[in-house]
Amino acid sequence: SADGRWTGSGLGLAIAKGFVEANGGIISVDSLPGQGTSFTVELPISRAPEATVV
Repeated sequence: SADGRWTGSGLGLAIAKGFVEANGGIISVDSLPGQGTSFTVELPISRAPEATVV
């Protein structure tokens, strides 16, 4: 975090980016100094295959 209360290894965003891109999606960022940062994740929707009645 900006105030140092939260620390980490910094891998979370890299892992999220890898997951999103591997699944055909995109991740974007919007940041305003002094106001915060937001991340948007967009993943494609796919339909489940039709069930086959036997």
